[in-house]
Amino acid sequence: STSRYLGQEHPMVAVAATSVALAMVFGGRRTASVGGGARPPLAPYPPRPDPAGTDGGATTASAAATRRGRRRLIGVVRARRRAPRSDSPRPVAPDERVVFFPTASRRVSDDDGSEGWEVPIHGWIFQPEERSLKRRALINLLRSALDLDKDSGGRDGGDDRLEIGGEIEGILPSAAAGGEVKRLSTEILSRRLRPFIVCNKRRRSVTVQIGTRAYPLGGLSAKNGHFESVLRLTDDEVGAAAATGGVLRFVTPAGRAEDGDIRVFGGRSRLLGPAGLSVISDIDDTVKISKVGDTKELLRRSFLEEFAAVPGMARLYRAWAAERGAAFHYVSSSPWQLYEELASFFDRTGFPEAAALHLKSVRLKERRSLLGLLADPTKSKIRAIEGILGRYPRRDFVLVGDTGERDPEVYGEIARRHPGRIVRIFLRDVTEEGDECAVTCLVKDGDETSEEECYPPVEECKMQTRMETAFLDVDTDVWSLFTEAAEIVLPPS
Repeated sequence: STSRYLGQEHPMVAVAATSVALAMVFGGRRTASVGGGARPPLAPYPPRPDPAGTDGGATTASAAATRRGRRRLIGVVRARRRAPRSDSPRPVAPDERVVFFPTASRRVSDDDGSEGWEVPIHGWIFQPEERSLKRRALINLLRSALDLDKDSGGRDGGDDRLEIGGEIEGILPSAAAGGEVKRLSTEILSRRLRPFIVCNKRRRSVTVQIGTRAYPLGGLSAKNGHFESVLRLTDDEVGAAAATGGVLRFVTPAGRAEDGDIRVFGGRSRLLGPAGLSVISDIDDTVKISKVGDTKELLRRSFLEEFAAVPGMARLYRAWAAERGAAFHYVSSSPWQLYEELASFFDRTGFPEAAALHLKSVRLKERRSLLGLLADPTKSKIRAIEGILGRYPRRDFVLVGDTGERDPEVYGEIARRHPGRIVRIFLRDVTEEGDECAVTCLVKDGDETSEEECYPPVEECKMQTRMETAFLDVDTDVWSLFTEAAEIVLPPS
């Protein structure tokens, strides 16, 4: 029931529900309660009674030794928890990976009149756990929740598979689709879950190389493995980096070449001028078909199928980029762990390269982080969008979203707080509440009851009421609904 309820909110809440079950499997009584409160102390198990009633002291001695060993083990674990961590930062190890997320730079000026660029760097350091027991358990739990066949392939199967029973039925294609479809679904599922079952690396130091110069980043990675820093570069430094197409690219070596680690991880930052057009876009059901309103379809599209684009949106965004020089900022409730899958989707389906992504931070080990997946995205999205508007006070903005979640309310609030900054708001109508939702009304006519059609339809009235409330005090020429990408027309620049 937990996964059925959570799945209605966002694709990744199914992972949250699964991780709670995983915590129960690996944590015992310490993690069985997900409602908060103090953790119960670990107590030694009582000795097993002698079935014959005559242990002669042997059973008692064995049980006592077991209890002493358990207490010593608990003492070691608690001592390690109390031991202070080393404050010395460490470089990236050979068995660790670095993923850089795209950012948008801005033009800045000093008090002395000199100009340069403010370049944000945002990345994630982690150690993949390809053969991790937790990874195998989580994959098996989610496979079971999605009702995947036990023999669907993959190296994660075997006698140690966890059997919990499928809670969601009918997600996979029918058996007539063949084993190849199920094999592909299993591969996609395993690929989508890998970023969630990693060991995040904290207190790692990172140095990036831009052009021929190395720049140590100011901060260290946090407990979720993420690190963020801002570099200040002169025009000469940017010019020496040979930025092409308005994109500054940088790299960081994985380790020391003398140790044989020759891996290099790359990142980029879009150089955005002070004026121009920026598009702030949602992802789920705006550019990627997710079916957020249908739990089974949502889970299937999120974990078992390749991401599919909303027809016409890639062509529309490419036209805006080519004709208007638009930069694209994606603001979504999707977790950062899905970034590489989303980047592959954007590239495969022909969307313009994103200037920046603003996703949600999620750690499956943290109860508070898991519950954050259920939170109303209104505040977090407003905060992210206002941050973008604040960094580029002279740019014009177009907001693109959908009616499936809270985009109307978020965009309406942004338009009220920043009058004149929002050129247009376009919302894809995915609620299927249109002219076909007409109802009949019972009308008393003398002693007989007759039926006649109501107009306008009740459901359509509800949608009008929601939109009118969301965009209260916002000019009606600013926002509009659409069902096909071809309906969207930008005003002349």
